[in-house]
Amino acid sequence: MLHKMKVALLFVVPVFIISMMEMVPNNPLLQVMDLEIWNWTQLILTLPVVFYAAWMFFIRAWKSITTWNLNMFTLIGIGTGVAFLFSLVGLFFPRHFPSGI
Repeated sequence: MLHKMKVALLFVVPVFIISMMEMVPNNPLLQVMDLEIWNWTQLILTLPVVFYAAWMFFIRAWKSITTWNLNMFTLIGIGTGVAFLFSLVGLFFPRHFPSGI
């Protein structure tokens, strides 16, 4: 698990920096690439975290759902999965969401 945490940390820190840079006035990242490209970059960096480091939570969540022994793994798996799917919908269909202020 320590190795998976290190891999996740390696990918999560850049995603965190990219996503929080939107709050900096005159975002310096937008001078390098378009916002849409940064969004795709965040998706690519998030894939190893979700499908490698967190995969065990999805397996345990699925087992707990199929056996009706609902526990914290169920909550983590469903919450993480729905958040990831919501992000994918936002990336692929951004016009279905209201524009930001």
